[in-house]
Amino acid sequence: MDKNDKRKVRKIQGVIDSAIEKHSMIEENDIILVGLSGGKDSFTLLDALSIRQKHYKTKFKLIAAHVNISNIPYSIDKEYIENFCKERDVEFIFQHEKIEIDKEKVKTNPCFICSWNRRKLLFNLSKDLNCTKIALGHHRDDAIETFLLNMMYHSSISSLPAKLKMFEGRIHLIRPMIYLSKDEINEYSILKQYPEQKLTCSYDHITKRGEMAMLLKGMEILNPHVRETLFKSMSNIYQEYLPF
Repeated sequence: MDKNDKRKVRKIQGVIDSAIEKHSMIEENDIILVGLSGGKDSFTLLDALSIRQKHYKTKFKLIAAHVNISNIPYSIDKEYIENFCKERDVEFIFQHEKIEIDKEKVKTNPCFICSWNRRKLLFNLSKDLNCTKIALGHHRDDAIETFLLNMMYHSSISSLPAKLKMFEGRIHLIRPMIYLSKDEINEYSILKQYPEQKLTCSYDHITKRGEMAMLLKGMEILNPHVRETLFKSMSNIYQEYLPF
């Protein structure tokens, strides 16, 4: 990696560090469970957190976990993930589960069913491990797509918070990459030479989130900076100018 590439990596890590500081995501003696899906988003997240762990004064522990749903059609490079964690001195937990799937519901909203069950299993695991935080690899584009999804299908103005208190404060959900774009994470993953997932999910082409991604591409024709403006709009809500 040359000097220019190293500069790019530091810049992206700096955005993550800024989000952590702004929202007080990490505190002394935290035990952080990192959801490691095997995709470039989660690799970037764990890598950045492990770097922070080595260079910042705040002491915290990292545990990475992958929840493998046996009846969902996808696969990961388990050996690579294990070595990835080992190189960073991060404990890795591989949890194998099978979930109940309503065949009719999975046709219309497969990602929600899968992610909801994975999240539930992560919460249970975090309790068993006495974790104080769960870190997820959502980024700015995820937040924008969720923002549009909730307006279009749920009649609400809401998205993915950077930090969320759950279960009466037992645990906090944190998203350290919330200010990074998908393109920046792609660039980071190329520079770090992360592998692609072995097999993508067969439901990828029918998701509502995929529809939002297509919608955003169309909106970029009208405004090339629409992702940035939509994201910023979530912090500029003027209630007195709304009809309710």
